[in-house]
Amino acid sequence: MKDYLHINEVKPQELMQILLMYFNLAQNTGEFTYRYGKQNSNVYVDLVCNDDGSIKEYNLSKDFPEDELFQLEKKIQDNLITDHGEVVRQVIGFCTERVTGYFKYNDLFQILPVPDSAPKADLAIADHPFVLEIKIKKSSNFLFNNNRLTERATIYSRLLNQLVNQHIWLGNRYNQSAWAYINTDDLNNATTKWVQLGYFPKSLPDNAGKFSSLDDFKPIEREEYKKYYSSQGRSLDAFKLPDNLEASLDKAFSLDNTKWRKFFMACSWYAQHSYTWQESQSSAFIELVTALECLTQDKEVCKCCNQPLLQNEDICKCCGQPRYHITKHFQEFLKENVPNIDQYPLAKKTIYKIRSQLAHGMDLLQSDLEPWHFGMDAKKDDQRKLQEDLFYITRTAIYNWLQKS
Repeated sequence: MKDYLHINEVKPQELMQILLMYFNLAQNTGEFTYRYGKQNSNVYVDLVCNDDGSIKEYNLSKDFPEDELFQLEKKIQDNLITDHGEVVRQVIGFCTERVTGYFKYNDLFQILPVPDSAPKADLAIADHPFVLEIKIKKSSNFLFNNNRLTERATIYSRLLNQLVNQHIWLGNRYNQSAWAYINTDDLNNATTKWVQLGYFPKSLPDNAGKFSSLDDFKPIEREEYKKYYSSQGRSLDAFKLPDNLEASLDKAFSLDNTKWRKFFMACSWYAQHSYTWQESQSSAFIELVTALECLTQDKEVCKCCNQPLLQNEDICKCCGQPRYHITKHFQEFLKENVPNIDQYPLAKKTIYKIRSQLAHGMDLLQSDLEPWHFGMDAKKDDQRKLQEDLFYITRTAIYNWLQKS
């Protein structure tokens, strides 16, 4: 049978969107099975997916009209298969330091300062905007262009966030509103208003679908990578890049599918930490350790419930419960990927234990449990130092894992 839907040639999510656009109605009819049809019609397509999201097969309703099948195939070909060329699109990214120069990676993306007319923060510590220009494969449908832009922007920003000693992100991922101070320059007339959060420059330079000229910009300053990555925490200096950034990106994009998935999951958990930190340091702690877990060896899982199978190592003499080798393996991973891990003996010994206590409801960091303590608090200060060490350890381990892959 001819593959009219071209399930092996297109991305599953894009094909499902095409089907929804064509039929208007969709419903889940079973595990990983979806039916696309029209109101008051017996014409439909059943799509069967694998548990990884890929499409296994599809089935047409009885006597599916041949002319509709040809129309559907034409829509798929025009939107998803036909080569419409490439186009460069722009998004706004944010950084903890001002971006005043440019960086371009191959023919894939480049970052630039926002134009002089764009809104900028007056404070040094702020969410400083920059322009991220990205080349994408063009579709005849603007929806797929936007989705492809979001995909590329997310990947590039998370890799940069991991490989650069600044927090780099794309702003709020969802529509958010909050109470905000208005007219704060005149305290006598200051007020509060419920507003939608967001950054909307009135206009960006028209790049006509191509990368903007770099003639008016200087390249972002570089620093020798060993010195660059030896610093702990985010840098508070002027925005710089490591001199091996291109080589690290090359390594990331050359990973096979299995390693890429593990690496990108680690980068994603690492990026999530910065979103969560201000609301819950306990959750942020879990996210950093989870980022490290993404890169440890694959665990054997139960074929029925998909839970990891823990291997007994011995019996604890205190509680009589079996000990598992998972903690030992975690420490071995740290030793292999963080050469100076012995300089952080407390973190090396306790971070996985603390993560387990937090994740299973046995503990909560002091900053979340008793947030009213703004002054000196020995326990809170000790936990904050541990968090800082964990942040450095996580960043170092992910970077070194990539270099060895």
